[in-house]
Amino acid sequence: MTEFSPLTWWRRFLALPNDNRVKTLGVAFLVALISALTVSLTSVLLQPRQQALIDAAREAKFAAMVAMECPQRSGPPIGI
Repeated sequence: MTEFSPLTWWRRFLALPNDNRVKTLGVAFLVALISALTVSLTSVLLQPRQQALIDAAREAKFAAMVAMECPQRSGPPIGI
């Protein structure tokens, strides 16, 4: 009886010679898959931090614009 265990398939895959097309394409596919998963996971996990930095930059820019529009006066108020 043939065993259909994934571990058996993995061992058979690793036993193939390195210049075999199936092994070469399989390894390339696995590397691409792992890389894509890593990039996607990093993007999802870092999105709240990125949004917080964008919000902080927006708030700092707004505060700088308000400070330029309304400079602090040291004298008495005008019109009194």
